[in-house]
Amino acid sequence: MAAREEERRLTVLWATDGSARAEAAVPLLDRFLGPHIRRLYILTVAPQPILTSGDRPDPSTILWHWLPSWRDRAAELATQIVTEAAALIPDRIPAETLVRLGSPTYQILEAAREVGADLIVVGEQGHGAVGRALLGSVAFNVVRQAACSVLVARPPRPEVRRLLVATDGSPHGEAAVEAAAALAPADGEVVVLSVVAPVTLPFSGLPEAGAVTGYRWLEEAEEGERQAAEAVTERAAAELRARGAAARPEVRRGDVASTVVQAAEDLGADVVLVGSRGRSAVSSLLLGSVAGAVVDRAPCSVLVVRRPSPPEER
Repeated sequence: MAAREEERRLTVLWATDGSARAEAAVPLLDRFLGPHIRRLYILTVAPQPILTSGDRPDPSTILWHWLPSWRDRAAELATQIVTEAAALIPDRIPAETLVRLGSPTYQILEAAREVGADLIVVGEQGHGAVGRALLGSVAFNVVRQAACSVLVARPPRPEVRRLLVATDGSPHGEAAVEAAAALAPADGEVVVLSVVAPVTLPFSGLPEAGAVTGYRWLEEAEEGERQAAEAVTERAAAELRARGAAARPEVRRGDVASTVVQAAEDLGADVVLVGSRGRSAVSSLLLGSVAGAVVDRAPCSVLVVRRPSPPEER
């Protein structure tokens, strides 16, 4: 039994630049993820300067390439940041520190691959002492490109009590439900949400279901979608309850991403969980339109749950 529990624990990579927003991850690592962490790797990247627009380079680029002391100073500063970050983590969580120099996105993804991370944790943005933003657009790039799940941490409430998991019944939605079952707080609640998008005709100027009479078949099609969504959420909530979580289903109508974000606001969710297909070209488009919008606009932390893609989809 103990061996099984250990197998279910997570290898987590937390990327921080030392900014206050990056450190918003600490309470989540402690109270939300802490009991589930096998090992935590804390990473700080000292970003390599890049060329500015035009033909003239940023002077720091020249210093970076020609003065080893400049790179050494950047590495020292990154080491200081990651050491201070490690001091914020409770002793009960096994932790190691890592320092890398180069492109933040690339180094985060490469470090995650090397340590076999199940989950990457990043802040929504940051402008720390290393001199450039490590997180922000980097966070979105990590969400889009990572081979594993990614938690985008925002300043949390005192306790993680309510999870909102969005699912459409697909394997990727089911993966989000599975993650919610594993991470559900003992004294909290999981709301299982499915969104019914309005059924419309694929012609400009024609109404959506319910807009006018005479399009009864549109209403029937949407009602079928609603019934299917209710079955998905009720089944997922029942599965969560069977595993000891307090869970309830909810179905809403509207644009998927906007409705998930609004539900998070209405319900006071502490973490939103959404599924992602992986790193294929199609999944990147799906991520940009749904999960990416939720990551960008949600009022709370967002966990993008990624199932490994079959080789033909990579």
